[in-house]
Amino acid sequence: GIKGNPVAFIAMFLGMGVVGAMVMRLLLGFSTIPSLLFFVGVGVILPYLVLRRARNKRIARFATQLPDALDMIVRSLRAGHPTSVAIGLVAREMPDPLGTEFGIVSDEITFGLSLEQAVRKLSERVGFEGLNLLAVSLSMQAKTGGNLTEILSNLSKVLRERQKLRLKVRALSA
Repeated sequence: GIKGNPVAFIAMFLGMGVVGAMVMRLLLGFSTIPSLLFFVGVGVILPYLVLRRARNKRIARFATQLPDALDMIVRSLRAGHPTSVAIGLVAREMPDPLGTEFGIVSDEITFGLSLEQAVRKLSERVGFEGLNLLAVSLSMQAKTGGNLTEILSNLSKVLRERQKLRLKVRALSA
């Protein structure tokens, strides 16, 4: 299907643009310029907007799930599990998109990347600023030491508060 197939996705929009432009030009009698503008709008701009909207929805779902995932890691660490096992637990138990992305992090750690490097790559891949905070927190903890469970628990609280504040701002500005 089209889901997961970028060539089919692009071809669908380009095809709609070509067909729409031809209908406008040949059947409806529009000149070349409006037909060309229709093609550019449907064939180029519309797919960009669709992909941007899907990306923003995915990041929003990720942002909603991240505090729960951090809490799950904290509980696992307090139970005595190593960090890699805690991340693997999140990968198995959390739904997409967070579960899938943490599965990639778990695989990267298994193949030899440090936790800090794997989370930094995750932050670059997903594009959510909360992951940047997580990467910085893990980096500082790795260099200076400290209680990882406390750091992650505090980060979870901060992310939840930021989300509440963002929702309040949205509600007040509506």
